[in-house]
Amino acid sequence: MELFSVDWQAEVKRLIVETVTKIVTRALENGKFNKSFELEAMCDKNLALKFDLTERQVGDIRRLMDNLPGWTEYVYGTSTDIEGFRKFLKYRKTLDGKREIKKKIKMKRGA
Repeated sequence: MELFSVDWQAEVKRLIVETVTKIVTRALENGKFNKSFELEAMCDKNLALKFDLTERQVGDIRRLMDNLPGWTEYVYGTSTDIEGFRKFLKYRKTLDGKREIKKKIKMKRGA
């Protein structure tokens, strides 16, 4: 007896293929694959461990990156490119970064 219906299995398979295709296509366009053809991206949990942050902080940063022009290329759904994340952490401390983030937050609040 199958635990999940055939239709449900087919839908999950379709979603996985669609998501992986989007990630690979975007990574190829941006040159984000290393020599062994592995995507150099991590989920929030692994980034949190690597950068000594909480998962919530990483998630907030990832969502902010996804909303700022120029940083969306580093975000792949719920995963983030490691090098892009590192660059963003440095950028957000600069004066330009602080201004851009402040401007985006104001626009989001409708002020």
